[in-house]
Amino acid sequence: MDLKESIRLEGQRLGFSRVGFALARELPGASRFREWLQRDYAGSMNWLHHRREQRSDPRRLISWARTLIVAALPYPGDPPEAAQLRARISRYARGRDYHEVLKERLARLGEFLGKAAPGARSCAVVDTGAVLEKLWGVEAGLGWQGKHTNLIAPGAGSWFFLGELVSDLDLDPDGPPLTSHAGFPRAVCT
Repeated sequence: MDLKESIRLEGQRLGFSRVGFALARELPGASRFREWLQRDYAGSMNWLHHRREQRSDPRRLISWARTLIVAALPYPGDPPEAAQLRARISRYARGRDYHEVLKERLARLGEFLGKAAPGARSCAVVDTGAVLEKLWGVEAGLGWQGKHTNLIAPGAGSWFFLGELVSDLDLDPDGPPLTSHAGFPRAVCT
């Protein structure tokens, strides 16, 4: 079994539904993100302006970055006490803070990576870090970005969190990004 496949299997063991690999480089289309910021479309999300150059190229954030291992963690299911709740809580917000859960699981995947490839370095990054996780999910072949800007994965929809494990290993990127499957086939009337 090759290293990528063993990383995927360990990722599944840790609860990730999908694991993909992308080459650490400047994202294609990064200029669209910078233009979006220049047009002030970020509104009051001023934090998006911080480290904007690092967001599109992880090598500017972590100099030794060679590969991004992108992992999808499904949203938590309904908690047993959900029937007793009077208010509805969005599914992604149930349970522990997903930032902590993702970082812990990515760190464990990094520990596995260090054992599988002695001397390998890695760094866990979630959406609070300066990485455009949805675009890296596209690059890693996990899905495509929908009109709602979320990543859509075949068979999973957009009901998952994304996190990255930045590594200094040179791992082959997964195939070309998936193309959008948005829209519906036209009805055929007879």
